[in-house]
Amino acid sequence: DFASEYHLNLKLYYDGNGVLSSLKDQRVTKINKQRKSPVDFSGQIIGTAPLQGELIEDISLAEKDFWSNLFILISGISLISLLIVYASRRIIVSAANSLDKARALAEKKTSELKAAYDEMEHRVEERTSELKNVNIELEEEITVRIRAEKALNKSHERLLTVMDSLDALVYVADMDTYELLFVNKYGREIWGEITGKICWKSLQSGQTEPCQFCTNKKLLNGDGNPTGVYIWTLQNTVNQEWYECRDQAIRWTDGRLVRMEIATNITERKKVENQLKSSLREKETLLLEIHHRVKNNMQIISSLLSLQSRYIKDKHYISMFNESRSRIKSMALIHEKLYQSKNLENIDFNDYIKSLVNDLFIFYGIQGGHIVLNINIENVILDIDTAIPCGLIINELISNSLKHAFPDGREGKIEITSRKMNIKGVNEYELIVSDNGIGMPDDLDFRKTESLGLSLIVTLSEDQLQGKLDFKRDNGTECRIHFKELKHKENR
Repeated sequence: DFASEYHLNLKLYYDGNGVLSSLKDQRVTKINKQRKSPVDFSGQIIGTAPLQGELIEDISLAEKDFWSNLFILISGISLISLLIVYASRRIIVSAANSLDKARALAEKKTSELKAAYDEMEHRVEERTSELKNVNIELEEEITVRIRAEKALNKSHERLLTVMDSLDALVYVADMDTYELLFVNKYGREIWGEITGKICWKSLQSGQTEPCQFCTNKKLLNGDGNPTGVYIWTLQNTVNQEWYECRDQAIRWTDGRLVRMEIATNITERKKVENQLKSSLREKETLLLEIHHRVKNNMQIISSLLSLQSRYIKDKHYISMFNESRSRIKSMALIHEKLYQSKNLENIDFNDYIKSLVNDLFIFYGIQGGHIVLNINIENVILDIDTAIPCGLIINELISNSLKHAFPDGREGKIEITSRKMNIKGVNEYELIVSDNGIGMPDDLDFRKTESLGLSLIVTLSEDQLQGKLDFKRDNGTECRIHFKELKHKENR
C-alpha cells in the first residue's frame, strides 16, 4: 500500500545517502593526504600536471559524486512525489468522506424537506378547506347582512315616513353638546333646517345659554341611567304656541345618551282649559255663596225653631224642637266647613267632628269636665254626600249620651273612633261611638222603636250609607257602623 511504499523509499534514500556520504568523506581525506592541498569538491579540478593520475581518480570520484547527488535528487523528488500523492490521497479520501457525509446529510435534509413539504401540503389543503368553509359562511353572512340592511333601510324609511307624518315636533338632541341630531318634517317647516345646530339657539329665541327649563337632568337618575318619560308644558318663544312635551333619554345609534322630545301643539286646548278654569272659578265662587246661604238659611230655621219653642209649655215638645235645632245645626256646620275650605267637595272629618261635638257640649250645657271626650279619627276625608249622614248619626248618638248616659251629674267618658280601610282596592270606613254610661235598656229593640233619633241612625246607616249597624250594651253603649264611600258622582 501507499504507507509501506513510502517507508521503503524513505529507508533506501537514507541508506544510500549515508553510504555515498561515507565514501565521499573517505576519498576526500585520502586525496588531501596525498596532495596536502585544499580541494574544492565542487566538480572543479584543482592541481597541476604532476597530479594527473590523481586527477583522473578525482574525475572518477567527481562522477561518482555526480551520480550520487543525482540519486539523492531523484530520491528527494520521489519522496516529494510520494508525499504529494499521499497528501492527495488523504485529501481525496477526506473529500470522499466529506462528500459521503454531505450526500447523506443532503439525503436526510431532502427527506426532511419532503416530509415538511408533505406536511405543508396537508396543512395547506386543510387550511384551504377551512378557508372555503369560512368563505361560504362569510358569503352567507354577507347575504344575511345585506338582507338585514335592506330591511333596516326599509324600516328606517317607514319610521321617517311616520315621523314626518306626525302633527307634532319630534327631535333628538345630544345631552352634552345640545346638538340637534334629528328633526322631523313638522319641526323643519316651523323652525327651518336646524339639524346639526344647537337646540336652545334654534328652537327658542333670545337664549344666550342652555334653557333653564331644560329637562336633561330630570331624565337621568343618580347612576346616569334613563328614568322614563317626563311630561311637561311649555310656551315656545318663537311662535308663542303652547306645547305638551314628552321627553325621554334614549340610546342613539352610536351608543351615547340623547334626549328625544315629542312636542304636541296644545294651544287650542290651553285656551279651552283657561276658559274652563275661569268658568270653574266662577262656579266655585257661586258654590261658596250657595253653601254660605244654605248655612245662613239653616241658622235662620234654627233660630225660628228657638223662637217658636219659647211659646211651648210642654217640655216634651220643647225637647223635640231642641233636637231638631241640633240636627239642623249639624247640617249647617257641614256647609260652613265647605265654604271655609279650599275644597268644595271633600271635608276633613276630624275637624268637622270636633266642631260638631264641641257645639253639642255647649248646646246641652255640659260644663265642669265630668264627661271626658276622646276623639280618635285618622286622616279621613269624606265627600259631602257621605259626611252629612255621618254627621247626623254622630249628632244623634252624642246627643243621646249627653242626655241619658250620665244622669245626675255622673262622671263618664265618650269616645269617637273612625278609620279608613282598603279592602280589595275599595275604600271602606268604620265609625265607632261609645260611652261608659248606664247603657240602653236590655229590652229595647233599636230597629223597632218610636225614638226618632234611633230611627234616624238606622235609616242613615243602612239605607243612605248602605252600611252595617251594630249596638253593644256591655259596660255602657257602643254603636259600630261599617260602610263604603258613596259613589255620588255616578248617582247624579
